[in-house]
Amino acid sequence: MPSPREMLEHESLAQLADRMQEGPPNGPKFHAALAELERPKACWEQEASEAAKEAADAAKDSAHAANDTAEYTKKNARYMLWSVIAILVTSFISALVNVLAWLFPGGHT
Repeated sequence: MPSPREMLEHESLAQLADRMQEGPPNGPKFHAALAELERPKACWEQEASEAAKEAADAAKDSAHAANDTAEYTKKNARYMLWSVIAILVTSFISALVNVLAWLFPGGHT
């Protein structure tokens, strides 16, 4: 024979509220209906807790990705700086060769 809670398991919230009114507030029907009302609430709270944990894990992963992005951006900026320095050095050498060629037009042939 099913327990009083099991008999109420598939009833709607309105039906459970009606069952709670059938007997005294300390009676078995009241407590069985109250337990059945609390059971889904506990399940929802557990699901919400699991969802919050998953969200926290996702936020942690996002923070790691942001840190990785910042590190790669820093490396990229360093490479760009060295590229600009290399272009500056080669431009200076090219300008120096052009000035020397202008000052000494005879050159070697």
